[in-house]
Amino acid sequence: MKKQNYKPARIYDADGDLGKQWFVYFHVLNPLTGKFERQKEYVSKRLTKVERLSKLQLIAQRVNLLLESGKVKYVENHKVNRRENLKTTINSALEYKCNHLSKGGAMQKTPLQTPIKL
Repeated sequence: MKKQNYKPARIYDADGDLGKQWFVYFHVLNPLTGKFERQKEYVSKRLTKVERLSKLQLIAQRVNLLLESGKVKYVENHKVNRRENLKTTINSALEYKCNHLSKGGAMQKTPLQTPIKL
C-alpha cells in the first residue's frame, strides 16, 4: 500500500476568538526529508464569525479536492527577506519608469546611478 503524500485540510478557528488569525491547514510530504510539512491558507480578520467559517469551509473543501487529485505537490517554503524584496521591487519600478515612462514626456530619462539602500 502506497503512503499518502498529504494529510487532509483542517480548519483552525482559534476557539471562536475573532481577535486571532483563523486559517485552513494541511500537510504535504517533503520528498527530501520524508516528513510532513504544514501549509496554511488564511482568511481576513475583518470578516465576521459566520463569514470566516463559510470561507474556511470553502477553502478546506477545495484544498482537499486538489490534494486528492494530486494537484498539490510539496513546494519548498523559502522565507524571503522582506527588506531585500522591497528593495528589488522599488529598484525594478524605478528602472521601468526610466526606461518606459519617460520617453517623449516632460521628464528626462536618467538611469539609476546607485540602487536604493534600505
